[in-house]
Amino acid sequence: MLRIVLVLSTLAIISARPALADENVVHCDIRFEKSGRMTTITGLAGGQAGLSGRYRLDAQILNGTNRSVSRQGGAFIIEPDGGPSVVSRMAVSAAPQTRIAVELTLEIGPRNAICRSETL
Repeated sequence: MLRIVLVLSTLAIISARPALADENVVHCDIRFEKSGRMTTITGLAGGQAGLSGRYRLDAQILNGTNRSVSRQGGAFIIEPDGGPSVVSRMAVSAAPQTRIAVELTLEIGPRNAICRSETL
């Protein structure tokens, strides 16, 4: 049985300089899916088709006094339809009371998009 975990999500698009053209705007999203004791975390990127850059996804898993951190990073490219494109996917073991906090950063030249989300 698959169920979607409730999340608090904040989406922010941050630019190091004013936009000269909308074609370089990128946005991100984080999704959680729970199946049994596993939670799958998916990082997504959207924007103009073919737009590419680098991503970093940091996940902090908190269960009582236990804490673990997982990090992924690499290159991404927006799908031909403009996205959202999966840039990262990870599965973590999570007991019922486990809190998972995630931050996804997308970098395209001087432009960044940062998303933060956590399970309730």
